Amino acid sequence: MTGTYQPPQAASVSEPPVDDGTRPEPVLTTGGTALATSGPTAPPEPPRPSPVAGPARDEAAADELALFGAEDVVTLATRQAQSVSVAPAIATGVPEDQMRALGLRTLPEVLKMVPGFETSRDVQGFHRVSARGMRDDSALLILYDGHRLNSPYDAKALLNLPTENIERVEVVRGPGSALYGTGAFLGVVNVVSKRREGLEAAASGGSFGSAAAHLSGGLRLGESGWFLYGDAGYTRTDGYRKPIVSDSASAKMEAAGLKDEEASAGLTNDSGQQVNAGFEIRRSPAGGAQTKLSARFLHEDRAALVGLFDVLGRESNLLWSVILADLSHEQPLGKSGALTARAFFDQQMVDRLFQVAPRGYQLVDGVSAPVGLFERTRFTARTYGGELGLDLSIAQSHRLSLGLSGAVQDLPKYSYQVNWEQEEVLAELRDPTGFTARQSLKELNRRLVAGAFIQDVWRVHETLSLTLGLRADVTQLPKTSESGGEVLIEGTRMVPSLNPRLGLVWSPGEGWNFKLLYGRAFRAPTMQELAERIPTTDLSQGRFEGNPGLQPATIDTVEAGVETATAVGENKVRLRANGFFNNFSDPIMAIDTSGNIIPLSNRKLGVLVWGAEAEVRFEVSSRAYTFINYSWFRAIDLATPKGFEYLVNVPQYRFNWAAQLPLGRHFDLAVLAQLGAERRNNALSQLETMRYYRIPAYALVGAQLRTEQLADHFDFALTVQNLFQYQLYDDVPRPDEGRMPGLLPREGLGAYLTARMRY
Repeated sequence: MTGTYQPPQAASVSEPPVDDGTRPEPVLTTGGTALATSGPTAPPEPPRPSPVAGPARDEAAADELALFGAEDVVTLATRQAQSVSVAPAIATGVPEDQMRALGLRTLPEVLKMVPGFETSRDVQGFHRVSARGMRDDSALLILYDGHRLNSPYDAKALLNLPTENIERVEVVRGPGSALYGTGAFLGVVNVVSKRREGLEAAASGGSFGSAAAHLSGGLRLGESGWFLYGDAGYTRTDGYRKPIVSDSASAKMEAAGLKDEEASAGLTNDSGQQVNAGFEIRRSPAGGAQTKLSARFLHEDRAALVGLFDVLGRESNLLWSVILADLSHEQPLGKSGALTARAFFDQQMVDRLFQVAPRGYQLVDGVSAPVGLFERTRFTARTYGGELGLDLSIAQSHRLSLGLSGAVQDLPKYSYQVNWEQEEVLAELRDPTGFTARQSLKELNRRLVAGAFIQDVWRVHETLSLTLGLRADVTQLPKTSESGGEVLIEGTRMVPSLNPRLGLVWSPGEGWNFKLLYGRAFRAPTMQELAERIPTTDLSQGRFEGNPGLQPATIDTVEAGVETATAVGENKVRLRANGFFNNFSDPIMAIDTSGNIIPLSNRKLGVLVWGAEAEVRFEVSSRAYTFINYSWFRAIDLATPKGFEYLVNVPQYRFNWAAQLPLGRHFDLAVLAQLGAERRNNALSQLETMRYYRIPAYALVGAQLRTEQLADHFDFALTVQNLFQYQLYDDVPRPDEGRMPGLLPREGLGAYLTARMRY
């Protein structure tokens, strides 16, 4: 056997479906080994089907092929292409055809469909993703074509990515540090872009002044082994507008006669634009070796949805540029495996200008700000490093993977500027008097991360597969001591972490799979969590302050899952269900005890989360199917007094239901309904208990009417979101009287028309 390994029930491993509705025969392709790393990481890509030309197949034949067809493929669980059923993880794959069928236009919309996940917006306009009851930007690893997208400074990822150039989205719920190092805490998401031959283009427009265009093309140069690919996309929107009743500046604006008491503070501003462009050059000569160079540029220029904290910032402007680059080579080692080497680089440049008080705002009596008050944070964060890995097939019953990696995370530029002092409005933005950012300290703005892992996928029996893995990491963190209640930085130290994993997959009969999984993960504190500090003023209340003494947080997770697929007459039914238990040690959290600056700390008593996820899919044909998934969990903070220990700022249960029906030969109608339970504020301190808010349960319905491929090259879609104009809300940081009482209003009804072309 060369470069392949058949797990239990090998027929469940397959390529993604090609575009004409047919499904290829099951194949498991290793694609080589890409290494785990504390920095960027690149799982291998499963085979990419070429576009299928010619007339559409007969509908009856397509229906027959769809039954018990290829499953969704993931590479995240073991770094090998596997079906979701046999992967030793609780995994979900969302292929391109499903995203298009349901009208999912952005990555957050895709993630909202995944069991155990929820997405929301904060007042600054950032998309937030919750996984299994916890909302933490630093705890979910986001990969773009295997390259880490989370910023090494604050762990935020540019999530608002359009789906037009995405081939599939892979999601693994649960710890992933045994392969991916720090940050793979609650799960791992990998966005896999298209790499197809031919030319594709798409254009769309609709509500809120939204417009988008996408163009991509791939070219194979004869029999030379060279493949060239490039894509570019542009999106823009004027954004939705919703009134904010009052904010923290309203009282002073009313006193100055600049605002009527009955008038709202203003409207939300969700305008923005984004550029997404990438290329890949790949050479695969005869013999199986492959060399690949790829790069991607992302740029976002947008307003803040509301503002920095609890004031409306109409003139805020947030810029974010990301560069990702990879160079890799895979060398086969005869019939037994492959050796892979990879070098990577990324740079994230951020310029966040927030208006923290409107024009005419009175700083103190007699001192007003004609152009308003502004705060500006700019930084550049870089990661560069390399990795080396070996993938071996031993006696056809073991797949052994080993890897080494190292990366440097660097913050070469950082600045914090304002145009005011405590009682003075300045003519320009400048560094606050007497303030030196801690981000300038070399102990806080530069770190080395390194790791080594070993993993064995052992086919114990034709029905039983055992995955054993262990990863050792070291992370450079500041060395600190305490004196008089102050944290002193005395240098740096290397902090070790050991992360084991175990996965048992039993396939006793055709259509049945049982999983028992255990894993440990860690997340090191981000540079921002260690260093963040700003001058204490009336306009900085309620923000968190970094703590150089923070320790890495860890999580131990146990999961059990079952899956069955069976025929009901000529139809296909698939059922998946799983339960999990998470034990968090030293989670990093900010608890508001003073109403002013909130220090970050490790919660020593930890957090417990348990829950269940289930999904049922009923498939009549490739064009007629329905599915429903459900998530439930309970999260408890063990350091909080009884009665206030529940973490409830994300829905405790969620439903997603979708159905697609053919309307004759040329049209398909899809309906998507999403239901989420109510949300309330976490009450981890007496002060937080007093700031009570309650976000009602929501029920969102969307629909899409889409054509089948017309003239072999074109299709069109009309997508309607929030069909019944449901009043959707998210939370605000401080729902206090006099600050920003109420909730964050979200968009209502929206309609979009999309046209696609492919040659």
